[in-house]
Amino acid sequence: MVRTLNDAPGRHCRLAVRIAVVVIAACLLAFSPTLMALRVVVLGHVPASLPEQLAHLPASLDVSVLGYHADSTSARAALSTVPDIALVSAELADMSGFAFVRSLAPSERPTAVVFASAREEDAVQAFELQATDFVPVPMASSRLRDALARARQQVLQVALLRTADELQRLIGEANAS
Repeated sequence: MVRTLNDAPGRHCRLAVRIAVVVIAACLLAFSPTLMALRVVVLGHVPASLPEQLAHLPASLDVSVLGYHADSTSARAALSTVPDIALVSAELADMSGFAFVRSLAPSERPTAVVFASAREEDAVQAFELQATDFVPVPMASSRLRDALARARQQVLQVALLRTADELQRLIGEANAS
């Protein structure tokens, strides 16, 4: 008797392999968070010292800056690269950073958004937009580091939730067959 790839034992074996891969991915995310580099885009008018501050962050944050974008058109294009974190100034060249984030569909938003502004009262708007954090300008390096650490935690939590959802879906598929 010749078995095909669509037979029940073959399907169960493929599902078991897929489940194992998802479980391994979850373990790697949970126990080795530094394996995942944070992809960051910087949007709007930022202090001249920010590139140097980002370059001197601890290696444990593993930040990879994908670029700096001053206006809403280039900022929107930058988000198509699917960054993990957007560090957004309260002011872009052609609009408010808050209006820009508000204009994004949920699917266009990075997992974490950190706002920066010289006006402390802008923190209210930032958190109304469900920002991960708000950093006052001028930026203290320690405050920037803490904000990005908080953003890293949020990115990892969302990745683990997506992995858990995929695992549940695969288990449901295995039980249904």
